[in-house]
Parts: sequence; structure tokens; C-alpha cells
Amino acid sequence: MRRSGDCSIRKIAEATGFHVSTVSRVLNNHPKISARTAVAVLNAAERFGYRPNPRGRTIAVVLPPCGIPLYYYSSSLLNALRLQATERGYLLDIFSSDQMELLNERSVSGIVSFDFNNDMARRLGARSSLPMVCINDSARHIEGVYSVFSDEFGAVRRAVAHLAGYGHAKIAMLVNGNMETACNLARRKAFEEMTSLYALDPVSCWRPGIFTDDRGKRIRHLYGTMAELVKSGITALISTGESESLLTFHAALACGLRIPDDLSIITWEQPDVSGYLFPPLTTCYQDFPKLASSALELLESLIESRPVNSDVLVDYRFLDRGSVALPRELKFIRSAAEVPPENQAYAENKTGADDNGCSCRGPQPFLCGEQKPRDCADNADYDRYPQHSAV
Repeated sequence: MRRSGDCSIRKIAEATGFHVSTVSRVLNNHPKISARTAVAVLNAAERFGYRPNPRGRTIAVVLPPCGIPLYYYSSSLLNALRLQATERGYLLDIFSSDQMELLNERSVSGIVSFDFNNDMARRLGARSSLPMVCINDSARHIEGVYSVFSDEFGAVRRAVAHLAGYGHAKIAMLVNGNMETACNLARRKAFEEMTSLYALDPVSCWRPGIFTDDRGKRIRHLYGTMAELVKSGITALISTGESESLLTFHAALACGLRIPDDLSIITWEQPDVSGYLFPPLTTCYQDFPKLASSALELLESLIESRPVNSDVLVDYRFLDRGSVALPRELKFIRSAAEVPPENQAYAENKTGADDNGCSCRGPQPFLCGEQKPRDCADNADYDRYPQHSAV
């Protein structure tokens, strides 16, 4: 924060040996601070001539427009910001991006925006003198606006490489939300580069799954898209976006697919959910606490007029669970090599055609255009996941 006497919280922290967050809590009368720590920090503050800025402990947090519900991504990021702000002694003043006129009525020291749909750096950067940091949205360095990004490019590269390592050459990716956000553009570029790098089959593609129109309305055609992709012959699917991972899982089941026997899936992580499904999902996991802490650290640097050299890139975690396996073709090749020669002809006749002689990629009813009987083991979850009308 800007302080009289050219003193900052960081300078006090360096002099006392305490962490910046500890110094901040002392200066803001946090109750869970020992008397010894408080005395040391307050003495240093007096020695350096520290004077608090009355507006310096409040930060504006800009959410997506009111018309866009806070699904899993937004609520997880907001919770992480709340915890980090409490740790550092900040108050949060929360706005939606279509309520920015209210910002003129508040006294705040800086802005953290995670309105990923509206390019806040461009909209607000030139009109506001307040330091601003965007999360997963484009920066505008010429106006002093910097960004903290999750490494979407690296996450998609890791997901494709993982599937290719299992022998998948027919891979699709569902891009959810606004197609033109910085995150989705990075995901699409990474997928296209990996498609070329691994010389994937021409059926490999990225497709919109669930997207948001100009008014913030979520338009769902995920089930129909899933059906089209499976008919094209894909053996693996990547679904981006935390809030869409369970919908993707459900759509696969509604198409009569078994995971990972018929379709390998990698989604974005929903903690406390993804690992408890059957099978547990292999996921890319955004580090929300790191995003929040990096955003506040970057904002503090801007507020205190310390040099900032670049945006911050936060790595994804990759959680390898049980939703990826060999594609069916490779499973057959491996199993056929272990079948006695006299039985191989029988196995080959049984694979690639259904009971009515309909040619298909294995005994999958959806791909053959015909549903198996209700009492078939493959359709044990039929009542729980009925066929969707769009399929």
C-alpha cells in the first residue's frame, strides 16, 4: 500500500522477519496474534513512520455479469480469494461487471477481476486510475493492468499426451463457455498443435459443448454433440471447464457408453466429486488457492508502485485416476495375441458386429444404432441414465 514516510508492510516484514500476511494482521488488529509478535511489528511500524491508508485494506472484486450464474469455477475462485483476503487482512467489496458504476461510490485500493467474459482490462483499464489484476482474462500492460492465468495451454497438452500415450489417435475436445475467452482460445490452440504433433486421426477435433450467448444464457447441446462425436469414431474425449465435467460424464452414460471401456474421458476437476464417481475421473485441476494468492501479491506490487515485469502463469495439477484406458482396438489386438489360434477366428467374428450382423466398433449398441435389451449388463444404469432425446 502507499504509505507516508515511504514505508510499506513489506519493509516492516523484512525488518522484523515476519511474513507479510502476519504484519498485515497485526496492523489490522487481527485477534489471533500473540502479544510478542504484535509488539515487535508495532515497534517497527512506529520506527519506520508507518501511517495506514484509510482505504488501503479494501479491494474490489469484479464477478461476471449478474445474468451469468456462479457455477463451480466462479464459486471456487471466489472462495479462494475470500480465504486469501482474510489471511492478508483485506476486506472485499464485491461487484458484478454490469454494476461498475457502483465502484465510484466506494473507497478501494485496487481491483481483482475474474469476469472472464468481458475483457475487463480493455473496458476499465483506460478509465480507472486504480491498480487492477485480472484472473484468467487478458491483460493490458500499457495501462498497468496485469493478469494471473492458469496454464490452459499446458493442461490441454498434458491431457492429449496422456491419451496418446495410451494409444488413442481419435481424440475430441469439448470447449465449454464463451468460445472467444482467453482461456478457450489457449485451449483450442494447444489442441490443434497437439493434433499435428501426434498426427492424430482426421476425426480428432474440438467442438462446442455448452456455451454462453451474448446475454449470458447457457445453451446446452452437449448430448447431441456427444452422440455425433461417438458416431464419428472417437475413442477419447477431453472436456474443459469444471462446471461441465459431470454433464459430460452423464452424456457419455446417456449414449450407452461404458467409461473407460468404450470411451476414455479427461475432464476438469471438481474436488470432492470427480474422485468419487465410478470410475473416478482423470482430471486437470486448477490451483484456485495459488490463483488467488498470486493475484493479491501482484495487486500489492501494483498498489505499492513496485516494478512488475510480467503476468503470472499458474500450473495445473494432473490427477490420473480411472477414466482412461487403452482404446478398444488395442485391447483386442493385445487380447488376440493371447488367444489360442483355434479360437481367434471366433473372437474376430464376435468383435465388430452386433447380434443382427450390424457392423460396428465392438458391441456398443449406440454405435450400431440399436439399443441392447434392458436386462443386458451393459445397461444396468439405464433407469438412472435414460437415453436423451437428442441422441
